[in-house]
Amino acid sequence: MCRPRKATHGSRTEALSFSGAATAPPGRRSRLLLLTGNFPHREGDFPFVAPEIGALAGRFDEVVVASFHGPSGPGVPQAELPPNCRYVGPLRPGSLCLSLRGIASLHRMRTMWSALRLGRSSNESHLIADLKACRVGLAIAADPRLQADRGSEAVTTVYSFWGLEAGLAIPWLAAQPSTHALVRLHRFDLYDDVTGYHPLRPALFRAADAILAISDHGRAHLLDRYPPIPADHVLVSRLGVAGPAQVPVNRRVDPFAVVSCSSVTETKAVDRILEVVASLARSGFAIRWTHFGDGPGLEDLRIRAVALTVATPGLEVELAGWRSNDDVLAHYRQAQVDLFVNLSRSEGVPVSLMEAAAWGVPLLATDVGGVAEIVGAELGSGLLVDPTSSTDQIAAQALEILRSATGRFAPRQVWANRFDATATSVRAADLVAGVAASPAAGPNGSWCP
Repeated sequence: MCRPRKATHGSRTEALSFSGAATAPPGRRSRLLLLTGNFPHREGDFPFVAPEIGALAGRFDEVVVASFHGPSGPGVPQAELPPNCRYVGPLRPGSLCLSLRGIASLHRMRTMWSALRLGRSSNESHLIADLKACRVGLAIAADPRLQADRGSEAVTTVYSFWGLEAGLAIPWLAAQPSTHALVRLHRFDLYDDVTGYHPLRPALFRAADAILAISDHGRAHLLDRYPPIPADHVLVSRLGVAGPAQVPVNRRVDPFAVVSCSSVTETKAVDRILEVVASLARSGFAIRWTHFGDGPGLEDLRIRAVALTVATPGLEVELAGWRSNDDVLAHYRQAQVDLFVNLSRSEGVPVSLMEAAAWGVPLLATDVGGVAEIVGAELGSGLLVDPTSSTDQIAAQALEILRSATGRFAPRQVWANRFDATATSVRAADLVAGVAASPAAGPNGSWCP
């Protein structure tokens, strides 16, 4: 059974434009529960979350951070948090039985039943995925570290940086008193037509007071995929990166320096970049390609790269493997970089493109997801290629950028206009705080499938 709407679309939109600190009734503190993938560990989603944490801390009395994953190893450093922030550690979803103990068990069971009922899945594999997702979400929501201090003295806003993993707890967390909730969607947690079935979507979206999409394309996709969601329920809140005050002057010398940065997976299609730089070298151009990132396809890529460099004069390849974000940015600061390439088959808006643009590096990328919102001739940042283009066609467009006259491409402009973290982080924090301050906000109060 659907809850009645709490306010009109107009009042919700106005509230979400709120700028400033989250407000709470007199005598009650504003508290943000931030659910991440890896942050504050300096890996995974660290480059996504780090630009926002300072602005978020300025909008709430207290910020509690919980990551879904722990560090991948003992040497992974942890970021320093603002004074009013504390990290409670990685979440370890326990058993369903333990989650249903205590006085709140009946309410949690009702929420689980509602979540499954909203899905109405007749597909057995989807139903199993929904049940597993319920176990994860319910167990996270029951974690005592997330329940601490959640009394009448605090108004809590739950902000999940992802729509999967820790975000699966939103239906349970949002159902608690004095709680508002938002969820952000990127690529793997948004484009289920590409990445596969996403469990508990209707329950998640119904429980959230607002959904933040990182691109116009993502927002349009979500509204098309889930038409019961009101248009003003989904807001564009772009990711952003910091950039240097000025970029080093690039005095062109041979070879042309090409850079890419991503995991080495089938979706990221890094092997196609190897084919493109080899095609350029076979055409008589000296090319040095550096790739940052590892993944399941790295060893096969390394074998192919060795064979191609032996057979192709003028081609140099450095597969740098995993490097910290600081290492990648140091490369832009210290080395010549003439072109950044991303040939992924599916994307949201890659932070790697934002970082390259911030350092004034022209971009070449496939027209997938929200990539056209950062790459394009009309934007002055580079060139888009059709994902079905041949290797030689892509190489020709790469060469067009590499041989372009100085000043034709100005990628820093699109970064400054759309992806500068000094602006995007403030907007994101304002939206999160605006939901907390909105009288229209509240669990499960806005729409029904």
